[in-house]
Amino acid sequence: MVNFTELDYISSAGLGVFMAFIEEIRDSGGDIKLCNMKPKVFAVFDLLGFPLLFDILEDESDALLKFRDK
Repeated sequence: MVNFTELDYISSAGLGVFMAFIEEIRDSGGDIKLCNMKPKVFAVFDLLGFPLLFDILEDESDALLKFRDK
């Protein structure tokens, strides 16, 4: 799980990190959940289609529930 509470900006390099590792993590039976995004940060992820690839949740408790529901 990645908590974005303190994040106000993400660069293309930062976005690339998520794309670089998601396949490897999922191939190993894991996943990445993203939570607590500020609207400005979410807008960048949304524009690039990340909500289709990642679970983006309101808070950590929602993210933890998603892991349990798997």
